[in-house]
Amino acid sequence: MATKKEREEMEKSNLIIPMRKVYVVSTIVAIFVIVFPFRYLIREEVIRNDIYSHSYLLYFLLSLIIAIVLHEALHALVFRMEGAKKEEISFGIKWWTIVPAPYVHCDAELKVSSFKRSLIMPFIVLGLIPLGIGLIIGSGTVVLFGLTMIAGSIGDLLMFQLLYSLPADQQMKDHPSLAGYTVRV
Repeated sequence: MATKKEREEMEKSNLIIPMRKVYVVSTIVAIFVIVFPFRYLIREEVIRNDIYSHSYLLYFLLSLIIAIVLHEALHALVFRMEGAKKEEISFGIKWWTIVPAPYVHCDAELKVSSFKRSLIMPFIVLGLIPLGIGLIIGSGTVVLFGLTMIAGSIGDLLMFQLLYSLPADQQMKDHPSLAGYTVRV
């Protein structure tokens, strides 16, 4: 006869995404999402090349660092809005990966729909909206920022894909140590 703890573990299922897959897909997508569209838009004069100097590039890179922090903060904000307590949310950087990977971890058990909202928020706010604004005003810098943030959201979109077929009201948690989730079945 199984103990209570063993029964609880049997009622859970792990959805994990291999980090190697995230890196390979992110690299390929980054090339197609950033390099090709940006060069095409510049060549066709849809946007202007307003990256003028090395110091300008330095400011752009600084804005990307700030955007990475905002990206993770948006995940945490959605978790809080969805009912997670401040103590159930933590931030960190995985230094052992190919590229250091900042992350936010939510230890609260929330609905699948809550995790989906958390995953998609940075993609929309830091990627799609700046991309649209950059195209409207014709700024290569803003377009490049939006495209870079979209490419930076690839891991989130892959995680979103893991949840796609699950019912919105199903309870789940972040996996404690891997890129993925623990879902009640």
